[in-house]
Amino acid sequence: MPLRSLVEPEEFAVLEAGFEEAWSAVGSDSISDPLMVSAQRERLAHIIIGLWKSGTSDRAALVSGAVQQFLAVAEDTPTPLDIRVDVTEDKQEH
Repeated sequence: MPLRSLVEPEEFAVLEAGFEEAWSAVGSDSISDPLMVSAQRERLAHIIIGLWKSGTSDRAALVSGAVQQFLAVAEDTPTPLDIRVDVTEDKQEH
C-alpha cells in the first residue's frame, strides 16, 4: 500500500519535501548509474520513513537526521568497484 494513502496530505507533503531536500544534500548528482540512483533513493526513503515513524515530523529535523544517517552508512558501504576488487582478490587466493 502506498505511503500516500496512509498519511494526511499535509504530512505526506512534509515527507516528500524532506526527502527531496535530503536527496539533494547527499550529493545525488554524483551518482551516475541509474540502478544505483534507484537503490540509494529507496534507502533514503526508508531512512525518512523510519525517522517519521519514530516521531520526527518537522521537515528540517527529517532532512538533518536522514542526511546524517545516509552519509554515516555510506562511509561504511563498499562501492561496486570495491566489491569487484574484493571478488578478484578472493579468486586469486584460491
